[in-house]
Amino acid sequence: MAFPNIIFGPSGQQFARTTDRRWPLGTQLILQDGRKFRYGGAGATAVAAGLLMQTPLAPSTAVAQTFTSAHAVGARDLSMTLVGTSRATNSLQGGYMQIEDNQGGGGHIYLIDSNTRGATTSSAVTVTLTPGEGLAVAVLAGNTASFSESPYKNFIVHPSPPTARVLGWTATSLTSNFFGWLGTAGLVSGLSDGTLVVNNMAWASASVDGAVAPQTTAVFTTPALNQLAPVARVHLVGATTGFSMLNAVLDQ
Repeated sequence: MAFPNIIFGPSGQQFARTTDRRWPLGTQLILQDGRKFRYGGAGATAVAAGLLMQTPLAPSTAVAQTFTSAHAVGARDLSMTLVGTSRATNSLQGGYMQIEDNQGGGGHIYLIDSNTRGATTSSAVTVTLTPGEGLAVAVLAGNTASFSESPYKNFIVHPSPPTARVLGWTATSLTSNFFGWLGTAGLVSGLSDGTLVVNNMAWASASVDGAVAPQTTAVFTTPALNQLAPVARVHLVGATTGFSMLNAVLDQ
């Protein structure tokens, strides 16, 4: 069985942008020259081309959500009480549910297909898992789960330093709430901060939002940065505060 999670597209496809979602979030686009992109949607703020994006922070209310009834192995329609925030219909579509308890299926993570509306900050909702991902282990009433929307939903320009997972570089500018492609492997154009060196690695900048910076002592001594991995290898150095050509390493 094949799934359309990888698109082999023509050159120029990476510049497509739309007001509506055309592909599942996270779908990979591979061009003939080997460059790779991931599909996602911008948040409430427009973003320019050549900037490094990150996923928005998950709200603290995404954890310790309670099952209101027991569910058997294979169940997909799950009765939950989601507290702390209201939920729009299908706001969790393409996101993930993790079972938190050590009892009742703890350690499993599932892809979400849909959810019903939760009108208040303490609402009974039904969360439906994607076909093929029914519960691997039964859960009990009172067990808890945590939720994450798709990392590629409502992405933002990475603040300096990043506060969540970095995703890739905008292939073109996107109006707020538009959908488009982020470069993740192969050559991309990326905003520069500082003096990059050809063939050296580059990190998400600690001082310029959406930019990359060269390896510095600060990368390893600043607590906010010492866990970050490099995001690209420098291919061609542009202006110090302009754009450089980078070989992205965020996808294999």
